[in-house]
Amino acid sequence: MTTATITLSSTIRRNPDMLVAEIDNQVVMMSVVAGEYYGFDDICSDIWRYLSRPMAVSELAEILAADYDAPRNVIESDLLAVLAEMSGKTLIQAVA
Repeated sequence: MTTATITLSSTIRRNPDMLVAEIDNQVVMMSVVAGEYYGFDDICSDIWRYLSRPMAVSELAEILAADYDAPRNVIESDLLAVLAEMSGKTLIQAVA
């Protein structure tokens, strides 16, 4: 399956087909279709929580930059890399 390239102007959402739970304040999930299990660290868990609604990547970067008191350009670069990985595993989807 091909996934769309995620950019700062993309709007993304969670894949609604994932089975998700929180254990010790960290998100864990399973893809029944792929038979894969995923566990997120604190930052990825925060990203997942913010995606409780479809959101522009630029908005998400702004929120994370404020939360983590980090330079916006660093947050954007790191966020795009994480979202590309999540998209490749079909954990998130670009909204058309």
